Amino acid sequence: MAKEDHPTRKNINLSRFGRNRVLTILSMLALATFSTHAQESKWALPLSASVGIGSMKDSKMNLKSRTMNAISLEALPSYRFGKWMLGPHLDYRWQGQVSSLDAAGGTNLKGHEYLIGPGARFDFSDRFFAQVSVDLWGQYVFDKQTYAGEDDKLKSPLGIRIKSGYAFIKNIPNLTFDIDLQYLTFKKIEISQVNSEATTNQLMASVGMTYQFGKAPSRPSSEPISDSLALKLSGNTFDFKSSDLSPEAKAQLQKVVEAIAKHPSANIRVEGHTDSVGSEKRNERLSRLRALSVKAFLVEHGVEASRISTKGFGSSKPIADNKTEEGRSQNRRVDIYLDSRTGQ
Repeated sequence: MAKEDHPTRKNINLSRFGRNRVLTILSMLALATFSTHAQESKWALPLSASVGIGSMKDSKMNLKSRTMNAISLEALPSYRFGKWMLGPHLDYRWQGQVSSLDAAGGTNLKGHEYLIGPGARFDFSDRFFAQVSVDLWGQYVFDKQTYAGEDDKLKSPLGIRIKSGYAFIKNIPNLTFDIDLQYLTFKKIEISQVNSEATTNQLMASVGMTYQFGKAPSRPSSEPISDSLALKLSGNTFDFKSSDLSPEAKAQLQKVVEAIAKHPSANIRVEGHTDSVGSEKRNERLSRLRALSVKAFLVEHGVEASRISTKGFGSSKPIADNKTEEGRSQNRRVDIYLDSRTGQ
């Protein structure tokens, strides 16, 4: 492809290549660090590393097709629009030649490249995504320089990269294992600072991993709710003749708070109940106080009081046998409903 450079000049070029490589990696890490400051944010940074194999050829210069391997670093600093993430796609790659010099016509095209272009990612679920990017700017620099000490380059890129990933580790949904396919064309070649028209094609298939910095904000559910039982507080929820919430009940109510946050348009209906011990009047009052205790907890944890209605039913709606202690314990309860219908 090119003649060997003078040793001193070659060292300078390789040093410049090393600096560029370090700056690129540091830039990606800086973006990642910035993104992690917002644990739940509209901004995100998927950062990827992958290895691949493919082919590279140039028909106009009679360069034979040869097999290439690659290591890539990618970043997609992006802004969320619902399940979409849009932003600039940054790709830095080191490529080596697998084919022998004899099989490749005596030329070695190994080198490094950077590519920039728009990218878009769609999250089908918390664990599965698809991503596409278009390469519009960048260059490919060959590792060997010309006699004059200038870098040989491929310029004017145009390509597309399609990727999909899935989080196999349930406890780490931000870490996905990926597969992707890239087709890339360079329309110009520069040798000794002389530009020529020469189309070079690359096709690369890769596997890798992506870690997404920046947690997605909770998405309110758009599904209608109709009289949905969110939680039944019973058992050790209330002591006999008491409306005070037990620690167990408070722990369960945290789940209700999370469910309500996903349904901001839903009303909450809280119904209190007692066992059959005592007078009807006392039980009705006690069941109402139990419902009000639950409402007070929800309001304390950020739920609007205007969305919550309460009612006490006394012992009129048992769910277990009041003749046993176990049954009476189950009947001392509060039922919490989410209801999207106004006025309920």
